[in-house]
Amino acid sequence: MKTYSKKVGPISIGVLVFVLIFTLFPLQKSKLSSATSNRRDIPKLVEAKQIANDTVQITFDKPCDVKKAVASNNYWVQDTNRPSLEGIATLLKDEKISPENALTPDQVSISPVDNSAKRYNLKFNNQIPAGETYRLIACNITTAETAPYTGDNGSVDFVTK
Repeated sequence: MKTYSKKVGPISIGVLVFVLIFTLFPLQKSKLSSATSNRRDIPKLVEAKQIANDTVQITFDKPCDVKKAVASNNYWVQDTNRPSLEGIATLLKDEKISPENALTPDQVSISPVDNSAKRYNLKFNNQIPAGETYRLIACNITTAETAPYTGDNGSVDFVTK
């Protein structure tokens, strides 16, 4: 029996490794992103509306774990127009969310509206300025039966009265 051997240079090995990594990596990446961002068991924020001079009512598409939904650090209020923080905003127009710019218990108290676990009132300690457009962002909120989740629950814009 005859055996064949061929010497492979360092450039050929480098090209082979490069091709393998960049051929296989997108498969792994798509599995990870679909496992976290397309979860159907995660509540999505569907509405925010001002109902009083200091209160915004929010609605999710499915019941939430109430402990997560009433935690102020799971919400951000983004000013969609102004270059500086004013009113109830915790986030500038082009700023990214972080734990440091989330709402705090000093700014807002959150309570369920009814037994549905879908609607919550955010009562701010300050008056909400009239005629402003804000974006309310929710993250890290699960249903009562769901494993812990770190991610986006959506955002909605609302205009103040």
